[in-house]
Amino acid sequence: MNLNEMASQAPLFIKNTVAIFSGPKRFISALRLESSDALRSALIYYALAIAVSLALELPFVGQTGGFSDQLPTVVLFFTVGILLSNVLITLALYVVGGRSGYRNNLVVTCYIWGMSALIWSTGALMSKGVVIIQEPSLLPQYLEYMQLLLAKSEAIKDPQFEVIGQSVGVLQAILVFAAFLVVLMVWFLFSWAGYRSINILSGQRSIVALIIFLICLYPLTKIMSAIQHAIGLMLF
Repeated sequence: MNLNEMASQAPLFIKNTVAIFSGPKRFISALRLESSDALRSALIYYALAIAVSLALELPFVGQTGGFSDQLPTVVLFFTVGILLSNVLITLALYVVGGRSGYRNNLVVTCYIWGMSALIWSTGALMSKGVVIIQEPSLLPQYLEYMQLLLAKSEAIKDPQFEVIGQSVGVLQAILVFAAFLVVLMVWFLFSWAGYRSINILSGQRSIVALIIFLICLYPLTKIMSAIQHAIGLMLF
């Protein structure tokens, strides 16, 4: 997709983003999954969501390396991640009787994961903004600290980060990001109803499928996190 095509998709992207965030189940239920363009439209939305997420990172390139300067790696990483996640989602739904299939579930996953990326990147942007306003000199250390914190690395105990723990501005920034993570998790729980809708499942079966998916997602998350740090990909 070239820049002209991306620009032409912008109004629809904005409209869909508002619709997905405000009513994920309603949006997903209205999708024409039988259409030959359904998957293409979903992939375009996902690609644009990742592009916007990268754009939100651009002001911070050079602080710690960022991931905006690793575009091919970012695209490959997230593509593999969404495809593998959709395998787990399809299997979890199949176990409880869902028969929508990998393709139709992938359409939904593209929209949900795309919206999730936007929520995450917006939270990261707002969090960094708080540091820039409150403690601008600590921004490089804060970015490195958050990378380690999200990776649950013991390196955050390094004495160089003591000043981070003593800063009220940094604490406010972390709380802002944490608030966005809560919004993301709650929104995802609501969005799961979209899978329930297209797979024609009862509420109980849908909850069981969600639990199965989350259990299976944990090892995948650990593997993807290890790969992320092995290749030096920055996600905050």
